Amino acid sequence: MVREADAGSAGQGEGAATLDAVIRVLRASQRLPEAERVSPETVLLERGLALDSVSVLQFVLALEEEFGCALDPDEISPRNFETVAAVAALIRARTSGGRRSDA
Repeated sequence: MVREADAGSAGQGEGAATLDAVIRVLRASQRLPEAERVSPETVLLERGLALDSVSVLQFVLALEEEFGCALDPDEISPRNFETVAAVAALIRARTSGGRRSDA
């Protein structure tokens, strides 16, 4: 089952924009139905959405395309991909606030 966060936990400003973009990329790359609730605390691995290695790779490639960055193999870890919020934090760190590096 997917864990849900309180409505106010998404953050504000650039952080919220990055989070929204990560959720959009997750939905598209995994072809999640609109009925599937996705929040910052949605668990991606093992329990929750239970993404397998191929699904994680698809998600990573879609994130790199969307944000114009390349994730190091060491960054593709259970810790960084545990939740949607963890992925958004990684993207913010790699892109200085979630902006595309080629913009």
